[in-house]
Amino acid sequence: MFIRRLSYRLKPEHDTEAEHAKMKTELIEAFKNVEGHLGGSWLPTDVKGEYEVISIYMDEESCLAAIPKVQEEWARYADMLLEQPTLEHYGTSLRDV
Repeated sequence: MFIRRLSYRLKPEHDTEAEHAKMKTELIEAFKNVEGHLGGSWLPTDVKGEYEVISIYMDEESCLAAIPKVQEEWARYADMLLEQPTLEHYGTSLRDV
């Protein structure tokens, strides 16, 4: 398994429940059929307007292959963001016990 952590900050005028919910719904839909993408979770941080998305991929290859799609989809929300989202990647090993 491979994890991507994406951090972003919304402009105050776009940090509303309705706008954020719409953005999240559209992004979730956009990544439904990305090969190797297993899902993710949105998390608020301690900073107002700042959020993280933790996405899980089958492996490093599928995670890295999805970067152009990630950039393309997030670019659609550039007017809502204070700055470009930051990406971090982590390798991990998960198994059933």
